[in-house]
Amino acid sequence: MARSVVHRHVRTGRWVITWFLALGVAGVPGTIRAAVRVQVEYGERLDGGWAFPSLVPPSRSDLGRDAVLTLERGHLHAGAAPLAALTDGVVGNCGDDPAQAVFFDQTWLNVGRWMMDLGRVQPIRQLNSYSFHTWVVDEGGRTPQVYTVTGSADGRTWTTIAVVDGRPNASGAGWGNRPQGVQISDDAGGELGRFRYLAWDVQRTRSPLTARKQTAGADWSHTFFMELDVHNADTLAALAPARLHTAFPNLEEVIITWKCHLDIGYTHTVPEGVHKYRTADMDQVLALFEQTRGAPEAERFRWMLPAWALEVVLDEQQAPDRRAKLEQAVRDGRLLWHALPYTFEAEASDLEELVRDLSYGSRLARRFGQPLPTEAKQTDMPEQAWALPTLLAHAGVTFLHIGANSGSKPPSELGKIPRICWWEGPDGSRVLLGMSDEYGWDSVVPPPGWPHRSWLAFFVRGDNQGPPSTQEVARVLAHARQALPGVRVRFGRPSDFADAIRDAERTNPLLPVIRGDMPDTWVHGQMSCPEPTRIHRHATGQLITLGQLDTTLRAYGVDTDPVAGLLDEGYRQGGFYAEHTWGLNGAFFRGPALYRPD
Repeated sequence: MARSVVHRHVRTGRWVITWFLALGVAGVPGTIRAAVRVQVEYGERLDGGWAFPSLVPPSRSDLGRDAVLTLERGHLHAGAAPLAALTDGVVGNCGDDPAQAVFFDQTWLNVGRWMMDLGRVQPIRQLNSYSFHTWVVDEGGRTPQVYTVTGSADGRTWTTIAVVDGRPNASGAGWGNRPQGVQISDDAGGELGRFRYLAWDVQRTRSPLTARKQTAGADWSHTFFMELDVHNADTLAALAPARLHTAFPNLEEVIITWKCHLDIGYTHTVPEGVHKYRTADMDQVLALFEQTRGAPEAERFRWMLPAWALEVVLDEQQAPDRRAKLEQAVRDGRLLWHALPYTFEAEASDLEELVRDLSYGSRLARRFGQPLPTEAKQTDMPEQAWALPTLLAHAGVTFLHIGANSGSKPPSELGKIPRICWWEGPDGSRVLLGMSDEYGWDSVVPPPGWPHRSWLAFFVRGDNQGPPSTQEVARVLAHARQALPGVRVRFGRPSDFADAIRDAERTNPLLPVIRGDMPDTWVHGQMSCPEPTRIHRHATGQLITLGQLDTTLRAYGVDTDPVAGLLDEGYRQGGFYAEHTWGLNGAFFRGPALYRPD
């Protein structure tokens, strides 16, 4: 005989389901005993752990801590935690934490079963189980718990303790994205029975929303279990709450930087691209600044541009009212630039051109009375010439981030350079190098095993895509708060991250040092254009000669026409020859038909 009651918790508004089942006394089938109470509640993740309206929280001091778990039927997903994670007194930080979640493989389509051996017969007063899954598509459809739990004193005669179904409705809506707890107890406050062995026969949730992802022979609706607790009267009286899983014990701060990849002439003609950056993109950026103006300082959106691009959007062709707003955003520290003008292919450039490339950022610093930027960004290009760390270090740049095009070479090759290291130039000078096999480090959560106090969430949007939406920014911040409790998360500069890493390295040097060239094995635009490349190389030599001649003549008192402006313009235009974009995105300009046979 069973009845169920569904009610909404008065304070929290969460639904609570309670089942009452008439069951036999343990080991004596058919004997009627007091009703078993099964409560199912949704809770919340707090900084210290999980909390529920009326259930006890997950525990690290229950009888299960010393028990032995075995998998009796089914096989776990390769990315799942081992069974021991169910009794380790640790729960997940978020709803997609494979390091702490135990779940069956999607190819296991039958009832799974695990068994717990408590070592000896114990008086059991209460059983608790906890789960958590987050996914936008199915609204956390792997959170509800669906299982039957049985107990035995000798391993031969088994008694059904409870049948649990934590699915709140038939639609799949609102099934997860927050922790779920199940509490099984005697309705009269007594014992559930005396058992040595407990077994859970686990079923899939079969969420209708998860069904969108199903394929033949696979089902992604197995529950993400995170803790199983077994209590007697003593463990309930002295309950020690489980702690949150901490993947990054040293992490104190996450710096968020947002930019997009500047690809001059790839997705738009150059005039169209410049117009987009100067108008529509800046209007979106200003709107984001305004929408987050009232937010705490740490959550006020910031946008970074390469130095050349920022000069362009602030030039005399900009509308005066828009330029005034952008200039104020620069003064407020919300519109940022880094030291380099754009992404270049260093091997195709002349050293003097590379040095003069830094003048864009220098002019902006003088214009706004701000310090020179100490970070530099290169995107798309997987390699740069060995001269670069020496050049940057002597210009005061301390951090270079290279975000490679993921299709530029095999992952095994991209992975040869550490994610973060020192890149030492030929003269022994160094810059901190951040390396990624994507455009940026597009996650607020560091990679597994990240040992440092600081992490840079470097969101680099695609080619000339412009700023993110307000909703995307809000989602990132919400995910950070959920996934990294107790960690300070704020908008800032890549140099803020680099300064923290460099400070730690002074007292405890851990980072590897790479010494050598990174010859370009991907972009060959210049070499496919031998005649223009010849002109460019001859021109750079002639510019150097002109500068040397002018300096020599002036040293001897010879009055000459000024050449500084001519040299500046020559190096400025010549520098664009090494800019990394060689070719148009034909599909963008003419559509997919461009690549179909006639």
